[in-house]
Amino acid sequence: FKKYLLLTSVIVASFLVVVPAFAAETFFGTKTQEIKTNQSFEVGVFINTDNEEINAIEGKIIFPQDLLEIKKINDGNSIINFWIEKPKSASEGQIAFSGIVPGGYNDSQGLIFSITFLAKKGGNGAIEFNGVKVLRNDGKGTEAPLSISNFQFLISNPPAGKPVPQITTPK
Repeated sequence: FKKYLLLTSVIVASFLVVVPAFAAETFFGTKTQEIKTNQSFEVGVFINTDNEEINAIEGKIIFPQDLLEIKKINDGNSIINFWIEKPKSASEGQIAFSGIVPGGYNDSQGLIFSITFLAKKGGNGAIEFNGVKVLRNDGKGTEAPLSISNFQFLISNPPAGKPVPQITTPK
């Protein structure tokens, strides 16, 4: 009986061992710490593949169009070699993109593209990923698990300028 109990315990324990799961992560990166009204700032769209090779990505980015205006979308220096759908404004407040990396990509900070926004008015909001899919470079196009980190921001109004002193001339 002890032999069967030991064998059963070993089998059950082997199922309980946690195996780290692959999960790519998409995230935004910016050097701008403070955003002010009427200021332009750049946000990079990145992927961390978590040591797994990927070869395709698609999705949308959603942003509050009442607070932000797209000034430029730059896909230079991208890890994407072939765009199926170059990053572009798909509709108001959305940017759609889809591309492939023949041969695969594996790194912790792969630039997909960047967006230059103009802060139109003060307020807080988020730039968010929507419907993003990443495919493994496994010859089968297996969809990879994906975690998403959105970008929360606050746009502040610049402080009111000091009143300009009025110079009067004697008559």
